[in-house]
Amino acid sequence: MTSLGQAVSAALIQFIWQGSVVALLLLVAEFVLQKRSAQSRYLAGCIALAFLAALPVATGFVLYRPATAPGTRGSGRDWTLLLWSAGVLIFSLRPAWSLTRVCALRRKGTPPEEWIAELGRSVAKRTGLTRAFRILISSISDTPAVVGWLRPVILLPAATVAGLSVEQLETILAHEIAHIRRHDYLVNLLQVLVETLLFYHPAVWWVSSRIRRERELCCDDEVVRFVNDPILYARALTTLERLRNATPAVAVGSAGGQLSYRIRRLVGIPPLQPERWPAILALALALMCLTTTVRWARAQQADDKLTVEITRNAGGIVTGVRVVSGPSYLATPALLAALQSSPASVSAALSSFPSELPSELRVRTVTFPDAFRTMRNQNQTLADFFADEVTQAEKDLQAAKDPGSIHAAREKLAKLKIQKALTQENNNLIHRPEKLWNVEVARHQLEEFRKQYQGKLPDGSHPEAQARYLGLQQAVVTAERELRQP
Repeated sequence: MTSLGQAVSAALIQFIWQGSVVALLLLVAEFVLQKRSAQSRYLAGCIALAFLAALPVATGFVLYRPATAPGTRGSGRDWTLLLWSAGVLIFSLRPAWSLTRVCALRRKGTPPEEWIAELGRSVAKRTGLTRAFRILISSISDTPAVVGWLRPVILLPAATVAGLSVEQLETILAHEIAHIRRHDYLVNLLQVLVETLLFYHPAVWWVSSRIRRERELCCDDEVVRFVNDPILYARALTTLERLRNATPAVAVGSAGGQLSYRIRRLVGIPPLQPERWPAILALALALMCLTTTVRWARAQQADDKLTVEITRNAGGIVTGVRVVSGPSYLATPALLAALQSSPASVSAALSSFPSELPSELRVRTVTFPDAFRTMRNQNQTLADFFADEVTQAEKDLQAAKDPGSIHAAREKLAKLKIQKALTQENNNLIHRPEKLWNVEVARHQLEEFRKQYQGKLPDGSHPEAQARYLGLQQAVVTAERELRQP
């Protein structure tokens, strides 16, 4: 049983390697799509970010097991959830400040001159934009940007209007209108949300940066299709860069992305290869953390998993068992179960009693408690097999006519009844080690809880701990009662 807090903590840790795998896949996808359109790479980045956002949720959902009683085992990973919460709180300041600044930009913006508004409407009509939007002149913004999704606003700095020609301003408006048509502001908000929640993984920041880069290239392509003059647009971007200072994180603007890469791409000069060191860093982090993650997963299982090696002779009889790994307090029930395991495999029983057990089945390694279920299923299969064989032997005995056939049928029926009785007895015996296992696990959990509180039982000031302690006590009582039952 895994509490919600434990599931969240485990999902956050598992995301270390999961996110790095997604970054690696995106890196491969970008290599494959490097000669394709920017839109295809943009979609690949968005899909990768969607996977990054969904993986922790899906992992937590898979790991979460609601407790049937309040006495579930405590977790030593509470610090993970606390650190993550603190990090989310700190990184939330960035979008909060950005939203505050965006509101200030909209509030302090002034309507443009009529010719600018008419130019914006003309560009929107020619590019196929049907949504309503506004243009505001801002005295505190240093670069054009789009803010808002339901009611989008294009913010134009006063210096931009004064420093660009009408043709250059038209290309900048086309770029911002492309952002509106593509709903980039909404996608950018979702990016900021994912960055805030999964702040601790470099892969998230790298994937998000690739989306922003390809987004600007997509809008550049739309502008070039609109004006059919990439040199004019490249000069407009160069002028904007001289005026640029900073753009709020939740806004999308014309001067975003790697400007030199964009300009070289526009004018037809082979662009320099973009830096991929963030992805390499993320993958290196994954390799370093993967071992830690595996060790963590094994550590979580060490308290309730035990591996046993079972050795059988050619006749299928158990001749030796030994503990390979696992806690010593669970050795007794595991060894008892191993000794009482079926003398032959299910496949051996179903193949008309072979003279020798196959060599590959003579030494086997099983892990408890999963082996309990396997042994139960195996014994039940054998029991059903022998029950069917006994029924058929009884029919054969009734159909026998001559003394020889009757004698042979009786001997076969007697042997099958013995095998059936032994299988049923073995099936009953296997339940006792499993019950003993449950008792040992429940006692160990209670003892670990007591050690955690150094022998001082939680009082009424700690209701959750007190409820958990009572639940652990009840789990021990229940397990011991089931052990006493036949």
